Amino acid sequence: MAAKGKVPACIVCSRQLEGGLLEWPQFPFCSQRCKLVDLGRWFEESYTLPAGPRTAQEIAEEIEELEARRMELESGEEG
Repeated sequence: MAAKGKVPACIVCSRQLEGGLLEWPQFPFCSQRCKLVDLGRWFEESYTLPAGPRTAQEIAEEIEELEARRMELESGEEG
């Protein structure tokens, strides 16, 4: 949330969101339009993080970790 004394802005169009949260039911967006624009950006995969190349060892370790987690979940253990 915004720091004390600062007015938050819509994350799509930067419109100032003055007033209380009850006045902005689409928060952190100013409107349904901005909310849908953001959703469209997700669908178009506009929000991505660059992934660096991974080594075969890193991939193998990740697979082992995921497999171990799957086994835990299937056996009813959580953690």
